[in-house]
Amino acid sequence: MDMNKDQLQALADLMENMKGKGVDMGTWKETEEHQAEHPMLKNQKAMWVKMRGLLEEQVKKDQDKVGELQELVDRLKHGGGR
Repeated sequence: MDMNKDQLQALADLMENMKGKGVDMGTWKETEEHQAEHPMLKNQKAMWVKMRGLLEEQVKKDQDKVGELQELVDRLKHGGGR
């Protein structure tokens, strides 16, 4: 990227202005993984956790119902007694 003298001066002025406001633009800094969480993603994660719980509960109910129906089918095959 080829910058002329005016652009370099404008960039230097911007960096100085930002530094005066507490933003250090001249260095890279190490950050910890998962340091910040976006609110929308946090809400989506909470929704998916709830959805997982609901689905697991529904699967359990459906499995219980399948067991009951299988037992009923077996009884009907053998005369329908309880």
